[in-house]
Amino acid sequence: MKTEVEIPPQYVEIIEQLAKKQGVSLDEMVETVLRNYLERSRTDAG
Repeated sequence: MKTEVEIPPQYVEIIEQLAKKQGVSLDEMVETVLRNYLERSRTDAG
């Protein structure tokens, strides 16, 4: 299941630059970061 996430405009360019340096798309970068955050949140809560 995919959910649309709106990234504040002031962060889009920064994230795009980081994604380009990593050789991934903006979508892939955001998806990976959010997945890691959610997994870490579950671990910390448990």
